[in-house]
Amino acid sequence: MKTLDNDNRKKIIELFARNFNLKFNELEKLSSIRSNELSYHLRNLIEDGILKKDGDNYLLTSKGETITERISHFTGKEVGHMVVVIVAVTNGKKILLIKRDKRPFQGYWGMIGGKTRFSESIPDAVEREVEEETGIKINKKTVKVRSVLLERVKTNQGISHGNILILTESKPMKNTNLELSNEYLNWFDMKKLKDSKVILSDLWMIDNFIKKRKEVRIPHIIMNEENGNLTSFKVN
Repeated sequence: MKTLDNDNRKKIIELFARNFNLKFNELEKLSSIRSNELSYHLRNLIEDGILKKDGDNYLLTSKGETITERISHFTGKEVGHMVVVIVAVTNGKKILLIKRDKRPFQGYWGMIGGKTRFSESIPDAVEREVEEETGIKINKKTVKVRSVLLERVKTNQGISHGNILILTESKPMKNTNLELSNEYLNWFDMKKLKDSKVILSDLWMIDNFIKKRKEVRIPHIIMNEENGNLTSFKVN
């Protein structure tokens, strides 16, 4: 796929955030892009699966919808928080922690975590992140949401980044080999975490939510959309 760094390419995609479909002359007028360059970008966007053509109209594909959301997130006047699933993989009184090898929090131990994907439920995201980062399979039936938190990091230049954290707890599948210990992945006694270099917010979350094991329910809502109209609503 061509990069999204081209300003005119971004401009075309952003127009579809406010318009369900657009004709060529409408795109030309709204974007102020010359017709030959506009034709070039539209052709590439169709080849990349971001746009599709229906008669005289250009429309976003489902892939294009995702990219439009991403561009809006990172290029808007205000940068929004990322939604991150945090996973406390526990076995009795022990918790599995991973040592970060890059910023932010480089060199600190913390719980497994990562960005959620549009295609995933919370248990799906938990299962994927744990397996990707540790190789351990968890039992999705054991996934519990313990809290939802807003985390921000300040520097002398202001807020550097912020995340909405979905804190979860899960258990490894039965017959999982739990005898692991290396430089970047290890089991820790939850009562002795203060003796280790653990991310401060992770330490606080473990003390206040994982040890207490209070469950928070977060409904999974799915809405179907067809041609700009919401056609169904489901809550799991």
